[in-house]
Amino acid sequence: MVMSENIGVVVVSVTGILVIVLSLVPMIAWLSKGSSLSARNDAIRFGGIKASAVIEKIELGGRALGNEFYPAVKLRVLVQNEKKEPYPAQIETTIAVTHMSKFQPGSMIDVAYDPVRPTNVAVLSPTR
Repeated sequence: MVMSENIGVVVVSVTGILVIVLSLVPMIAWLSKGSSLSARNDAIRFGGIKASAVIEKIELGGRALGNEFYPAVKLRVLVQNEKKEPYPAQIETTIAVTHMSKFQPGSMIDVAYDPVRPTNVAVLSPTR
């Protein structure tokens, strides 16, 4: 009889652990998307070609995780540099709330782009 009670406890414990693990999967996927986006943007910032861009459109978004909010934006920009004709690109990034006023349609920002895939663009800083 003791043996069957122990098996029941083990089954309940394994089931509880499985429920906890499965409930964490969406959060882990969300966090990894943010970190991979950040890593891609960092790679472009440090290894890309510097240029300017005019913001054509901004879409605000973000994610809440517990009591914290992580602001995110999608910027549609027109990338301009000396060697190429201006071309459109989209940037996904986070922007500090204190800098949001500098990221408005018509604003000029400093960017870097991937020389292999020029539509992969990352924000360096607002310029004007």
